[in-house]
Amino acid sequence: MAQITVKIESAFPPQEQYNECGFTLSFSESEDEAVLFDLSQDFCSKLVPKEPVAAFVEEICKIDFQKLLWEDEKIQYADGFYIIVEISNNSRDLTLELNNPSMKNYKFGGCTESCKFLELVQKMSAFAKKQGVDFELNVE
Repeated sequence: MAQITVKIESAFPPQEQYNECGFTLSFSESEDEAVLFDLSQDFCSKLVPKEPVAAFVEEICKIDFQKLLWEDEKIQYADGFYIIVEISNNSRDLTLELNNPSMKNYKFGGCTESCKFLELVQKMSAFAKKQGVDFELNVE
């Protein structure tokens, strides 16, 4: 089973914000559908089409995470805004935390793998929003 979680954290969250902001996509080869969890809603899940989620998993497998890690060193902007992406595949887990992600800054810094990864995160976020998750990701 593969699972992808995308969430936003802020060093200065609004006082009324207690729930996490984000979503989890869960995918199993043996199932006919995938599952979408809305992290802002306690235990709220929804069955979604398997094909787009399987495609996201395939695209993630093409990311060079080592390159992404080293590219992140080029970006020195910090404003307390983070995108956290947690990827699980059976017993293996990987967590990426991108500080103040901006396509403009990554492109300017020559961070091609980071741009590729952010574009994928934007696609997944747009899919979750289309499925009813109240989540907006703006990393232009």
